[in-house]
Amino acid sequence: ADIKNQNQQSYYEDGNWYHVVMTWDTGGGDKLQMYLNGSTANNVTGLDDDFTGSMARAHLGAKSDSSLSGFITGLMDEAALFNEVKNAAWVTSAYNSGVPTNLTKESGLIAYYRFENGSGAPVDTSDEGNNGALVSAPGYTTGNLLTV
Repeated sequence: ADIKNQNQQSYYEDGNWYHVVMTWDTGGGDKLQMYLNGSTANNVTGLDDDFTGSMARAHLGAKSDSSLSGFITGLMDEAALFNEVKNAAWVTSAYNSGVPTNLTKESGLIAYYRFENGSGAPVDTSDEGNNGALVSAPGYTTGNLLTV
Protein backbone atom coordinates (compact mmCIF):
# COMPACT_ATOMS: atom_id res chain seq x y z
CA ALA A 1 0.00 0.00 0.00
CA ASP A 2 1.07 3.56 -0.59
CA ILE A 3 0.64 5.51 2.66
CA LYS A 4 1.19 9.27 2.30
CA ASN A 5 1.22 12.25 4.63
CA GLN A 6 -0.55 15.57 4.00
CA ASN A 7 2.31 16.72 1.74
CA GLN A 8 1.85 13.61 -0.46
CA GLN A 9 5.20 12.20 0.69
CA SER A 10 5.15 8.41 0.83
CA TYR A 11 5.77 6.63 4.10
CA TYR A 12 6.00 3.11 2.75
CA GLU A 13 5.63 1.36 -0.60
CA ASP A 14 7.49 -1.87 -0.05
CA GLY A 15 4.90 -4.63 -0.22
CA ASN A 16 4.67 -5.19 3.55
CA TRP A 17 1.56 -5.03 5.73
CA TYR A 18 1.17 -2.04 8.06
CA HIS A 19 -1.12 -1.36 10.99
CA VAL A 20 -2.59 2.11 10.38
CA VAL A 21 -4.84 3.96 12.82
CA MET A 22 -6.28 7.43 12.26
CA THR A 23 -8.02 9.42 14.99
CA TRP A 24 -9.88 12.70 14.60
CA ASP A 25 -10.42 14.64 17.81
CA THR A 26 -12.81 17.51 17.07
CA GLY A 27 -12.49 18.92 20.59
CA GLY A 28 -9.72 21.42 21.22
CA GLY A 29 -7.92 22.00 17.95
CA ASP A 30 -9.46 19.54 15.50
CA LYS A 31 -6.52 17.14 15.57
CA LEU A 32 -6.11 14.36 13.03
CA GLN A 33 -3.57 11.84 14.34
CA MET A 34 -1.97 9.00 12.36
CA TYR A 35 -0.38 5.97 13.99
CA LEU A 36 1.71 3.54 11.98
CA ASN A 37 2.61 0.16 13.51
CA GLY A 38 1.62 1.37 16.98
CA SER A 39 3.61 4.62 16.97
CA THR A 40 2.73 8.23 16.17
CA ALA A 41 3.53 8.91 12.52
CA ASN A 42 1.92 12.26 11.76
CA ASN A 43 -0.68 14.75 12.93
CA VAL A 44 -2.56 17.71 11.53
CA THR A 45 -4.42 20.35 13.54
CA GLY A 46 -6.92 23.06 12.69
CA LEU A 47 -9.06 21.08 10.27
CA ASP A 48 -11.95 23.06 8.85
CA ASP A 49 -14.52 20.26 8.76
CA ASP A 50 -16.51 18.39 11.36
CA PHE A 51 -17.58 14.78 11.46
CA THR A 52 -21.36 14.81 11.61
CA GLY A 53 -21.64 11.27 12.94
CA SER A 54 -23.04 10.07 9.62
CA MET A 55 -21.45 7.16 7.79
CA ALA A 56 -22.70 8.63 4.49
CA ARG A 57 -19.40 10.50 3.95
CA ALA A 58 -17.03 7.83 5.25
CA HIS A 59 -14.68 6.43 2.61
CA LEU A 60 -11.98 3.82 3.17
CA GLY A 61 -9.12 3.60 0.73
CA ALA A 62 -10.00 6.73 -1.25
CA LYS A 63 -9.88 10.48 -0.99
CA SER A 64 -13.23 11.68 0.31
CA ASP A 65 -14.05 14.52 -2.05
CA SER A 66 -16.74 15.11 -4.64
CA SER A 67 -14.83 13.05 -7.22
CA LEU A 68 -14.07 10.13 -4.87
CA SER A 69 -10.54 9.78 -6.21
CA GLY A 70 -7.07 8.90 -4.95
CA PHE A 71 -7.71 5.20 -4.46
CA ILE A 72 -5.00 3.27 -2.61
CA THR A 73 -2.94 0.74 -4.48
CA GLY A 74 -2.67 -2.23 -2.21
CA LEU A 75 -4.64 -4.50 0.08
CA MET A 76 -6.81 -3.64 3.07
CA ASP A 77 -8.02 -5.86 5.87
CA GLU A 78 -9.79 -5.29 9.20
CA ALA A 79 -11.17 -1.74 9.03
CA ALA A 80 -13.02 -0.35 12.06
CA LEU A 81 -14.64 3.03 12.71
CA PHE A 82 -15.39 4.40 16.18
CA ASN A 83 -17.34 7.43 17.40
CA GLU A 84 -14.73 8.09 20.08
CA VAL A 85 -11.02 8.83 19.89
CA LYS A 86 -8.80 5.90 20.80
CA ASN A 87 -5.67 7.00 22.68
CA ALA A 88 -2.04 6.09 21.97
CA ALA A 89 -2.03 3.33 24.63
CA TRP A 90 -5.03 1.65 22.96
CA VAL A 91 -3.39 1.89 19.52
CA THR A 92 -0.10 0.46 20.79
CA SER A 93 -1.88 -2.39 22.56
CA ALA A 94 -3.90 -3.24 19.45
CA TYR A 95 -0.73 -3.29 17.34
CA ASN A 96 1.34 -5.26 19.87
CA SER A 97 -1.29 -8.01 20.07
CA GLY A 98 0.25 -9.26 16.81
CA VAL A 99 -2.98 -10.67 15.42
CA PRO A 100 -6.23 -9.12 14.22
CA THR A 101 -8.23 -8.40 17.35
CA ASN A 102 -11.97 -8.96 17.38
CA LEU A 103 -13.24 -5.44 18.04
CA THR A 104 -16.97 -6.20 18.14
CA LYS A 105 -17.20 -5.49 21.89
CA GLU A 106 -15.07 -2.30 21.87
CA SER A 107 -16.78 0.86 23.10
CA GLY A 108 -17.72 3.38 20.44
CA LEU A 109 -17.60 0.92 17.53
CA ILE A 110 -19.86 2.13 14.70
CA ALA A 111 -18.57 0.02 11.79
CA TYR A 112 -16.31 -3.04 11.54
CA TYR A 113 -15.34 -4.50 8.19
CA ARG A 114 -13.41 -7.76 8.42
CA PHE A 115 -13.61 -8.35 4.64
CA GLU A 116 -14.26 -12.06 5.13
CA ASN A 117 -17.43 -12.39 3.05
CA GLY A 118 -15.40 -13.14 -0.11
CA SER A 119 -17.54 -11.16 -2.55
CA GLY A 120 -20.03 -8.33 -2.70
CA ALA A 121 -20.23 -5.25 -0.51
CA PRO A 122 -18.32 -5.19 2.80
CA VAL A 123 -20.47 -6.42 5.68
CA ASP A 124 -20.46 -4.45 8.95
CA THR A 125 -19.97 -6.94 11.80
CA SER A 126 -20.66 -4.35 14.51
CA ASP A 127 -24.22 -4.04 15.80
CA GLU A 128 -24.74 -0.81 13.82
CA GLY A 129 -25.61 -2.18 10.35
CA ASN A 130 -23.34 0.19 8.38
CA ASN A 131 -22.71 -2.15 5.46
CA GLY A 132 -20.38 -0.75 2.83
CA ALA A 133 -20.39 -0.32 -0.91
CA LEU A 134 -17.61 -1.05 -3.37
CA VAL A 135 -16.43 1.59 -5.85
CA SER A 136 -14.10 1.14 -8.82
CA ALA A 137 -14.36 -2.69 -8.85
CA PRO A 138 -11.98 -3.81 -6.08
CA GLY A 139 -11.73 -7.53 -5.47
CA TYR A 140 -11.32 -10.01 -2.64
CA THR A 141 -8.51 -12.47 -2.15
CA THR A 142 -8.18 -15.48 0.12
CA GLY A 143 -5.46 -17.34 1.96
CA ASN A 144 -2.20 -16.12 3.45
CA LEU A 145 -0.91 -13.05 1.72
CA LEU A 146 2.45 -12.98 3.50
CA THR A 147 5.04 -15.63 4.15
CA VAL A 148 6.77 -14.97 7.44
